[in-house]
Amino acid sequence: MKKLLVILVSFLLITLASCVPQPTEEYEYSDFEDHLISTYNEAENLQNNKYIVYYYSQNCGHCQTVKQDVLGFFDSFEMLPFYIFDISSAVFGTSGLDEFIGTPTIFIMSDNQVSEAYIGSVNIITFIEKYKNIELDYSSFESLQLTTYQDVLEIENDAYILYYYLDNCPHCMLVKDDFLKWAFTKSVGDIYLMNGANVIDPDNIPTELTILHSGTPIIVVMSNGEFADEYYSGSDEILQYILDNGTDPITAPNYTSNSIDDTDLDDDPQEEDPQDVVVTYDYNDFSNQTITKFVHSLTISNNPHLVYYYHPSCAYCNSIKQDVLTFFNDLDNFEFFLLDTTIATDDLNIQELTTVPSLFLIVNNDVEITYIGTQQILGFIDDYTNGLVNFDDY
Repeated sequence: MKKLLVILVSFLLITLASCVPQPTEEYEYSDFEDHLISTYNEAENLQNNKYIVYYYSQNCGHCQTVKQDVLGFFDSFEMLPFYIFDISSAVFGTSGLDEFIGTPTIFIMSDNQVSEAYIGSVNIITFIEKYKNIELDYSSFESLQLTTYQDVLEIENDAYILYYYLDNCPHCMLVKDDFLKWAFTKSVGDIYLMNGANVIDPDNIPTELTILHSGTPIIVVMSNGEFADEYYSGSDEILQYILDNGTDPITAPNYTSNSIDDTDLDDDPQEEDPQDVVVTYDYNDFSNQTITKFVHSLTISNNPHLVYYYHPSCAYCNSIKQDVLTFFNDLDNFEFFLLDTTIATDDLNIQELTTVPSLFLIVNNDVEITYIGTQQILGFIDDYTNGLVNFDDY
């Protein structure tokens, strides 16, 4: 009887022990040190391929609510690169994205634009549920499925690929999972798919795409509607292409345009009008006006001067690059300087500088006027061009 009692007590203790909640793993942001970023420019201009960026703030209650869910998801998610951004410690304080309205927020970025947005704790949980067990299929790329050859030829992109396949093709099925996982990481617009069984008017194939007759599966590299003299046919070649390309952007290194320049057909070509020549500039064209410290913005000259702050990977900076540099090239008798904020060798000491692009007028070693963002900067350039700005006033 005693032996039976001992067995029963032991069983009860084991049962009770198993009912005690086991401690769950608690994540901290510091556990993801390699994924932490500190500026809006980093968050929004990291790369052209897809990536995830999570915006949070230390004092945000909703961020605390989903903290363990988000970090636990990131700990096991491998399909896309991800980055974590504490906006409360941001070096620059303004987002360049219209979609950003507060924390917590998750953006899936593609080609420096928001591809998907999940704003607020409820939507972020929806994002986690959607992607934690995601299974890719051709239908996951529905918006990139083409059904006519003309669709392929009308794409305006310097380098993109067309993946031509059939559902029941054995070699297509062999590479399907690897191809779709790789394609999912690429920028929207760099990869298009075509199911040969769904092509409208399949026999009327244009010269540029006759290579599709080679069979399925096949990757065809294109550039602005023209065959880029590069393709990969069969499962072995496609898997090797995916392996070689990895996370690199899609390129068309073998491409030479087949279009004929009108001047080649002119028996008596006219001399080109200089007014028709478009001159483009780069930042290194202004090396004598380049500075590398924030403090130099204020101290490099005692005269009134302009300082333009930019980031080479900033989409907004690039959108007005030629306007700004042309303005500086034509600017007479007034000093100006350029500062790439990514290579500044000192700490930011200018309170007014919250984002790029920014253009400041410095007078008496202090900020006199600020033009922040593309609209204000282009507005200033227009005003100057139309004689509405007079630097003599300073």
